[in-house]
Amino acid sequence: MPKHVDHQARRAEISSATWRVIERGGIPAVTLRSVAAEASISLGVLAHYFTSKDDILQDAHRAAYDRTLERVIERTRSLHGLQALRTSLLEALPLDDDRILEARVDVALVGATVTDDAIRAARAESADTLRRLILGCLAEARERGDLRPDTDDSLTADECAVLLDGASVLGLLRVDDASIRNRLIALVDAFIARISPDRTDAP
Repeated sequence: MPKHVDHQARRAEISSATWRVIERGGIPAVTLRSVAAEASISLGVLAHYFTSKDDILQDAHRAAYDRTLERVIERTRSLHGLQALRTSLLEALPLDDDRILEARVDVALVGATVTDDAIRAARAESADTLRRLILGCLAEARERGDLRPDTDDSLTADECAVLLDGASVLGLLRVDDASIRNRLIALVDAFIARISPDRTDAP
């Protein structure tokens, strides 16, 4: 009887193997052979799922992004508005081992977007999904009266994307600095405070 293979689980294993290869050696280290070896499978098995390095990198990006998104959805389930936005931003920053790995994959793939149209398209698609999530949080915050009335939602969504990219790079550059986690959280909190309404009571 043929052995049953969970194809979804196998693809997840290959994506995880690709992340580890990227973490150790960057994009240049990713080859069909290196990923197959890391995943402990043959090139023939790998070929059932991916036929090129580009295919592997696109899938690795989507898998890392989907893992972040699933975590965001789970951890914001009972949150609203700016609370949900704050948690979403923090979940996308390199604040623990899992998120550091995700950030390393993402930052490594940014360089690949310069010359690789397919990877650029995959990352742009993820950026659009993130933007919709942020705009949803801002719209909800506005409805709840938790957003500064003069906030430009579109501009603020772009600022969030820039904050995430810049803070991710900072976090990876200072990954051995014991204070970096608190510094990244402070950046997010300062941003949230800037778009929050002034609740100071008049004397």
